[in-house]
Formats: sequence, C-alpha cells, structure tokens
Amino acid sequence: MKKTGHEKTEYTLSTWMTDLSHIIAPLKVNIMSLPSTHNAGMDKKATSGIEEGWIACQNDTFLFQLSNGIRVFDIRLKHAIEGIFFSHNGWTSTRTISKLIADCNHFFNVDYASKKK
Repeated sequence: MKKTGHEKTEYTLSTWMTDLSHIIAPLKVNIMSLPSTHNAGMDKKATSGIEEGWIACQNDTFLFQLSNGIRVFDIRLKHAIEGIFFSHNGWTSTRTISKLIADCNHFFNVDYASKKK
C-alpha cells in the first residue's frame, strides 16, 4: 500500500517528539510550529491573592506543562536579592529560574527517560 502521509500515528503528549521523529526529523525548524506557553512560570500554583486572576497565565507547573507536550517556554524574568523569578506586568511568582531548570532536568532525565527506555 502506498503511503499518503496522512496515516494515523500513535503518540503520547509527553514523548511526542520521539514518537513522531520519523515525521519531524526531515523538517527544518523554521517551518515547524512547536507547542509553547505564554508567560510560563506565572501559573495559578505559583501566584495567589487578588492579583492571581490578573497575572496567572498558566494553570500548572513547568513539569506539568512538559508532560503535556510543551517544548517552548515564553519566560519573563525579574531579578531580586533572593534569586531570579518569573514576572508578569511587574508582579512576580514564587517560581525561580532554578525551578525551571530542575523541572526540565527531572522531566528529561527521569520522566521522559523512563517512558522511552
């Protein structure tokens, strides 16, 4: 049977890039559209109070977003004495750049690695 390029391909959200590598490998980055987030780090779990409705752009953590297929983070940072935090319109969340790095390392070294063996 001749392949038309429209065959159904099975994949999971957390491992979609590997699962679909036979399709995306020949593509150039400039023609791809990668799943991304707006203002990552400003999620409902890292913000609270009355301003949450005005500043939270995501519902969950970096690790949750990675596990659900996100591969590009839109980040806006603000430096403080305590560290580098994520920011939106002058407000900061409790998320730090260190947390983003830790979550990425955990996802790719533990979660993703265990699924792909």
